[in-house]
Amino acid sequence: MPNMPPSPNLRVSESTPFYRTGLDYLGPLFIKTEKDPRKVWICLFICLTRAVHVEMVEDMTTEEFLLAFCSIIAQRGKPEIVISDNALHFKVANKALENVLKTVLISEDVQNYASNAKIKWKFIVQLSPWMGGYYKRFVGLAKRIIRKTIG
Repeated sequence: MPNMPPSPNLRVSESTPFYRTGLDYLGPLFIKTEKDPRKVWICLFICLTRAVHVEMVEDMTTEEFLLAFCSIIAQRGKPEIVISDNALHFKVANKALENVLKTVLISEDVQNYASNAKIKWKFIVQLSPWMGGYYKRFVGLAKRIIRKTIG
């Protein structure tokens, strides 16, 4: 029987909730409005300690994702590491966060915060969803709960 490899430092070192976060989208879901049903998605932020934060987004654009990301930072604090798949809106959001440092039009306070924030974004290898297994599991659980609750 082969020896088990040691657990990754990300998972066994002590940290505050949402300091190390995985994220993924769930959906689309259809919600009723006064006129017609409309599509929405759920952005799941899953902490390595298994805490879950849910944000509803109206579409799959980078702007909507950045609004959800700012919301979790305001409520839960800034993550040190964000792990996600290689979705285009995640990659563009990562570039946008990196470019905040280079933008001259933004105030000096925002640039100082961004340079001190140092959020590292790790993308899993393309076409290997098992590498994001800890947060993909919660996507499956959320789908099952929604299906049983709403139908």
